[in-house]
Amino acid sequence: MTTLIAPSPLLERTFVLAKPDAMRAKQWHAILKAIECTGLRRCGFYFINATPKKVAAHLEHLLFRPVIFQRNFDFYVDQQLMAAVYEGENAVQIVRDLAGATDPSLALPGTIRASLSTDTIAKAMAEGRAVFNVVHTADSRENAEREINIWFTRGVFPQNEQGA
Repeated sequence: MTTLIAPSPLLERTFVLAKPDAMRAKQWHAILKAIECTGLRRCGFYFINATPKKVAAHLEHLLFRPVIFQRNFDFYVDQQLMAAVYEGENAVQIVRDLAGATDPSLALPGTIRASLSTDTIAKAMAEGRAVFNVVHTADSRENAEREINIWFTRGVFPQNEQGA
């Protein structure tokens, strides 16, 4: 007799995006390596030149903050990004914790942002630009699925530089 076991409610997927500053500094590999050290399984990744349509959909949650939306939109559009999906128990929280605080100057030692970025929100605001904090990570299961659906063709997770 076969017993069906329900998947753990803690098993989830999360979305990771290496931002243009990380790509220019060739830090995308360090981001992948740091996440893989957590034991999460990489479902796939690829490099993409960000289109206005994908960026606008990704930043939809910032529409109520038009200045922040525009700065981030300008930062992402027509730039190379690395999109990745990871899976595991508590994947969203594990990757969020590993990424560190949005403001790299406040990120705890050992986090991705503390290790790979020296920018601050104050400096970015003074210069009228987005924060160069190297990585975006989904902040909830729901947003992870929304972002995965923006950047990946449903169910297709490339394992290389080929676009989805």
